[in-house]
Amino acid sequence: MYVEDDADQQRLMQLRYPEWRVDVSATPDGAKDLMDSNGHEAIVVDLDLGPKHPWERTIRYLQEMFAAPIIAYSGYVDDRIRQRLLDLGVFDVLTKGDVDDHWSLKRAVEGAAASFKVKRLETERTRGLTEVRDQIRQLNRELRELRGKPEGAGG
Repeated sequence: MYVEDDADQQRLMQLRYPEWRVDVSATPDGAKDLMDSNGHEAIVVDLDLGPKHPWERTIRYLQEMFAAPIIAYSGYVDDRIRQRLLDLGVFDVLTKGDVDDHWSLKRAVEGAAASFKVKRLETERTRGLTEVRDQIRQLNRELRELRGKPEGAGG
């Protein structure tokens, strides 16, 4: 998922990474609609989406709506903003136009996607273990009830 209001940047992202399915949205709300229907393992977001979408509110909104990691990707990010983004829990912060721009973004997205997959698997594993524990507790209760009944009593 790429949240970017500049159509040229949107197209460039799609052309640069043909191996990825890059859905683009000009707004965080548009991203919500796409995420709900397609699911994504990482969100790349431009920090300059215009006055209606201040960057900090955009990041918080995306975090509230999705579990996928967020990569901030913008034309200019100073050290103060970079630190604030990391404090907010953004997976990575990259600046457009860096010398290693293409590979940095590729590594960041692949790392974010791998991290997301691991978290999802851990969540599924925990959920599965909880279900097994619940089933064992239920079976133990039933066993105690059966043991409490006299032999030959029907059930």
